[in-house]
Amino acid sequence: MKTNEEWAKILNGRRYGHEVKVHELKELRAGGFVVVHGYSDDVVLFEGAIDGGEYVFDGGDVYVDADGVVQSECGCEDCPSFLRRRKKARKIEVLWPGGELMWEYKTDIPHACFDVMWDGDLYCRGIVFHLSVL
Repeated sequence: MKTNEEWAKILNGRRYGHEVKVHELKELRAGGFVVVHGYSDDVVLFEGAIDGGEYVFDGGDVYVDADGVVQSECGCEDCPSFLRRRKKARKIEVLWPGGELMWEYKTDIPHACFDVMWDGDLYCRGIVFHLSVL
């Protein structure tokens, strides 16, 4: 089984829109790995053992647990079931540092980083981690 660092090395330098190949998705899912990177200007994309996206505006936080991205089923941020689940989840802070780097993440989840490129320029610093740490 690959490590976070090995996956980051494989993914590093990929072009935006081509971050993860189809055959790699199968391996990521089977191995329990999650890849996180930016999509467009307002979506944090999760691929692998967690699939999905979360809209973010002006940065913010995304929460994940072993069941996936923590989202309110009713859309209400005060929903008790949402708040209980989020309290136990792990936080990924979404950063928009500016300049050529549009996306970056800060988290205490053990992970490795990789760079996504757009027309030869740095676009996103993504992360990869194993589902078992959630």
